[in-house]
Amino acid sequence: MNQLEICNPWPTVFKKKYDFDFENKLKPKVIDYLKSADQFIKSMDMETPEKNGGVTSVVLSNLQQHHEYKSHNMPHEWPELAEFKKFIILSIPEILRKWHCDPGIDRDISRSWINVHPQGAYTMDHNHYGVLMAIAAYLYVPKNGGNLLLKNPLTPYKFGEPMHQTYFSEDGGRDGLEWSSINVETGDVVFFPGWVNHKTEKNSSKENRFVMSWNVSFASMTAMGIAMNKYSKRPASN
Repeated sequence: MNQLEICNPWPTVFKKKYDFDFENKLKPKVIDYLKSADQFIKSMDMETPEKNGGVTSVVLSNLQQHHEYKSHNMPHEWPELAEFKKFIILSIPEILRKWHCDPGIDRDISRSWINVHPQGAYTMDHNHYGVLMAIAAYLYVPKNGGNLLLKNPLTPYKFGEPMHQTYFSEDGGRDGLEWSSINVETGDVVFFPGWVNHKTEKNSSKENRFVMSWNVSFASMTAMGIAMNKYSKRPASN
């Protein structure tokens, strides 16, 4: 039988597994961290990408980068996550090779935060501008906790094709086929480029969903400049 074969010669999204032992090792600290974030958000009357009751500690990471908030370190600096950090550091070169990047380029875990989504909460559409690699680590996903949604980066080109009317999202809130669902469960770690637009499905469970995000960036703009300069000097091919 001649079946249609799916080919993916340019893979951009990868997934691994990691046992966080969330209930025993991380949950109390994570909840305390998110309470601090929620208090700060409310005190500043801030808008965040988390909707319907979701809370993100990304607001604290902004301050911590500028040494303005020191009561908590960012998650990638926590001693409880030291082994996970080693896991990430070992995984990065492997993925960069798949992306045909220079695996030896200077890079750094520049930022990290945690989101919590109670029932009905979700993260709205966004990307991580200027970030080499985004990492979504699923500390705890209850049954019916919702999946990760990634937007097809070729969507702008689809306007030149006779697409079905359900392909593009509607203003009424219906997601179109330009969004692909990545199934996630507790212990999943998803790696994707920072430029990929992404969001989450609503958490349909009565239990909270806990997701940790890490950004991997070039260690300095100088490093990026060297890489771009090296690329620009390559002879043009016919």
